[in-house]
Amino acid sequence: HFSNIVPGCFFLLGNGTEGLHSKPLHSSNYDFNDALLPIGTNFWASLAESCLSAKEY
Repeated sequence: HFSNIVPGCFFLLGNGTEGLHSKPLHSSNYDFNDALLPIGTNFWASLAESCLSAKEY
């Protein structure tokens, strides 16, 4: 496990639990929740900024 050598984390960005957003990913009834795009984008951008500005890699 890499986290035994380097600190790490695991996270899930959910797509909702009600209505069409609660369908399984590969279901023909699946409807991606577009409102999540800014949230996910902000998360990844903040993570990249944090890692790139850190003195330790």
